[in-house]
Amino acid sequence: MKVQKVLFFASYLILSPLSEVQAQVINFVEGQVYGTLAEATLGWAFTVNETQTYNYLGIWDETADGLEIPHEIGLWDSSENLLATTTIASGTDSIAAFPTTEPEGIFRWERIAPVTLTPGETYHLGAFYCTSDFCMPGGEYIGVDSWVSDATASFDPNIDSQDSTFISARVLSFPPIGSIAGLSEQGNFGPNIAAAIPEPLTILGSMSTLLTMSYYRKTSRMKPKAKSNPLTK
Repeated sequence: MKVQKVLFFASYLILSPLSEVQAQVINFVEGQVYGTLAEATLGWAFTVNETQTYNYLGIWDETADGLEIPHEIGLWDSSENLLATTTIASGTDSIAAFPTTEPEGIFRWERIAPVTLTPGETYHLGAFYCTSDFCMPGGEYIGVDSWVSDATASFDPNIDSQDSTFISARVLSFPPIGSIAGLSEQGNFGPNIAAAIPEPLTILGSMSTLLTMSYYRKTSRMKPKAKSNPLTK
């Protein structure tokens, strides 16, 4: 009976919605919100203290009600090799996870092929921002998405933030270390990166299989052995 109850609980967990995204590497506390660039890729550079695999790229949604336009995001090494890229859709179709300590904003995420980062390398994270008609669907201006500078932010312990990254270009481009005149040199926080836990269905599916095997072994041991009929001898 105990095994049956555990089996039921495992099945319940398999059907329960569990978040895939683990912890984002930055979490806003406060900062100055901007959103007036024409065409540029901006973000921040960082190093990792230990080898870590990441599975998501994300971007800041200041109002938490959806992005005005799609945003391409890229992750490069210091040799300008593009390690990962994705596009966060406009609106609210992307994964919205982990509201930060900033009361009004969230990050929106898209899954990427796993990318493993190692100590000793400086990584550049950048998102393409645009407020010109060139970037707007149909060439019509519809609004802007914000990013945060001069931010007081908490970081994952495995991350050491370096400097702001910035380049003025009409497409997603490698953003070298640098910033816009008059803004903070300690990071333009719009793009983000996150790791992921193993797929819950995989873990719990294996658990259910093992428990099922245990259940059948237990019940087979409990079955009485067939007794021989003395009259047939």
